[in-house]
Amino acid sequence: MSTEAKRIALDVMDWMWGTVQGAFNEKMDLSQIITDAAIGMVPLVGDVTAARDLIAISLGLAGDEKKREDKMQWLLLVIFVFALIPVIGGVIKGVGRLALRVTADVAKDAKVLEEVITFLNRVGHGNAVKWLKELDVLKYQGQVLQRFNAFVDTMIAVMARIKLKMGGVLPTSMVARLDGWIAGFKKLKEAGAKRIPEGVKELHARLQRLQQLVYRGEWHTAVPGTKTITREAEARLAEESQVSAKASAHGGWKQNPARAGDRATQADRDAIARIYTFKDGYPDLMYGKGPTALEKEAYTAIAAYSGAIKASTVKEGEYLLRIHLEDSKTINGAWWVRLPHGVTEVNWREVLKNGKQWRELLAVLEEFSVNGRFSICRVKPGHVVNAWEGKAAEQFGIKNSGQYLPGGMTQLNLASWSDGFQNAVEWIVRSGKTGWTDLEGVGYAAGNVKLAGAARAERLANDEDQSKRYAGQGARK
Repeated sequence: MSTEAKRIALDVMDWMWGTVQGAFNEKMDLSQIITDAAIGMVPLVGDVTAARDLIAISLGLAGDEKKREDKMQWLLLVIFVFALIPVIGGVIKGVGRLALRVTADVAKDAKVLEEVITFLNRVGHGNAVKWLKELDVLKYQGQVLQRFNAFVDTMIAVMARIKLKMGGVLPTSMVARLDGWIAGFKKLKEAGAKRIPEGVKELHARLQRLQQLVYRGEWHTAVPGTKTITREAEARLAEESQVSAKASAHGGWKQNPARAGDRATQADRDAIARIYTFKDGYPDLMYGKGPTALEKEAYTAIAAYSGAIKASTVKEGEYLLRIHLEDSKTINGAWWVRLPHGVTEVNWREVLKNGKQWRELLAVLEEFSVNGRFSICRVKPGHVVNAWEGKAAEQFGIKNSGQYLPGGMTQLNLASWSDGFQNAVEWIVRSGKTGWTDLEGVGYAAGNVKLAGAARAERLANDEDQSKRYAGQGARK
């Protein structure tokens, strides 16, 4: 292979960095071809994030016929297509993402309305209430459809260009994948003629619910060209991932960075160090390596947490719960739950009411455990048990790729197989039956994954002073 051919091959490998990240951040093997190279070819986009997310949601629709029947997917696509419309589109995109959370619940919708107004104040659009009341997205339907068609044509052209220029060095399977995507986007364009207008109408209906809640005098407004004193009435648009540790686009608790092996860089190691540092007397969470749905090789115990991993202790008199298999050997596994004060073997089901809750909140995939038994122990007087404590991270099935579980419950990782642990505890229940019968299909329904791309407004702190841009300038960063 010539030097030039090798360089091209390396470039291709750089493009194939994995699943497109963003509003449609799900484990999709077939979406590993369009990356930053394609993003840079999308014209008239106010911000790169919008382009990335538009590519991600369109890949899902192009590659899955069932998704093309889901009106919520088309609604999200329409919202991101608005970002392709110069000037006004970026603001409507921001408002639309907030409006994804609109329901028929007046109290909840009022909260969304407040966030919409504060977001509009943040981008500096004068009388935000008046602007929202007069907003009519139906009049942009023609532009949205036009921009959508142009975007799809661009995507097809990008992939055709990749195939033409790189076909000689790409594997046959990848060339076939490109052909599949091209065919998928052609189908997407055909479906868009009907679905895009429907998506615009759905967005209009959601905005109408907010408009009906608006009344004069409720909100502060930011006047263009002046310094806003009422900072509490402003808000930036924040991804769900910025609101708390609950960072995933799916609505779950985002897995910690845990890349291991030859692909791990110093930046990867630094990211791990910010959330976990080995401590004597505690299990080594960097001992075991394996694949996850997001990494080929990772420290799986670290990835099982979301956010900081705290070196904690379980003190005398406290109870520990473990759900495990019928095999008695599985009692001494690493993962446990600390029962709250006052909860014992009598009322432990108040903490985990059923199997569905156990599987979802602790993100226990079917390939991890099918449960069946529970054990409870109590720390003896004068003893403590060392344990790593933190929130359970979301999990994506590898063997069962359709399963997704959000996590979020506090979990413990401890060395229950050690002599130190066995000497420190007394067994209250050893391998009792859970009796759970509600585990069929948990984590497989589409409704378990929140609609990707939903956003909320995050108020500016009193000491924040960020430059303001008028809505007329778009929502560029």
